[in-house]
Amino acid sequence: MLGFVAALGAELSTGDSVLRQLAEEPTLITLTFILFSAASLVPAFARKKGDTVGPFTPQAEMLNGRAAM
Repeated sequence: MLGFVAALGAELSTGDSVLRQLAEEPTLITLTFILFSAASLVPAFARKKGDTVGPFTPQAEMLNGRAAM
């Protein structure tokens, strides 16, 4: 979603299409994609479910998630 919004913002500000942006900066876009993918996967491998970190207990996270909805 962040990549889509960034590409749309760049398209609106410069007038270049998304494909043209990709053609002009393929390395930077690829590295950004890899960085976002890695950042999304880190929580899955970082800890086991049920671990607590300070006040962030599973019960507190469930309550906060429900309150946010």
